[in-house]
Amino acid sequence: MTKTIRIGDRRVQYTLERKSVKNMNMRVRPDGTIYISANASVTVEQAEAFMLKHAEFILHAIDRTNSRTRPSALTAKCVEGETVTLFGRQLTLHI
Repeated sequence: MTKTIRIGDRRVQYTLERKSVKNMNMRVRPDGTIYISANASVTVEQAEAFMLKHAEFILHAIDRTNSRTRPSALTAKCVEGETVTLFGRQLTLHI
């Protein structure tokens, strides 16, 4: 079940998955969404209260994931003679 919750001044999307778990577990995914796994007895309101209780952690984790730059394989361009580092060694590209 995917829903949205307002945390501070942001709208955050989260997924609540029902599992046979003892504790409620929360993960911040690399795309900035939240994943929560919880027992079937946990209500949506309880899950959202859990998220609000940990709002500072969530917003900090989302900011960290957003600040990371990931080079895209589609935008990377290889140029003849360019020097790259691979496993700590400087290598020259020959295309």
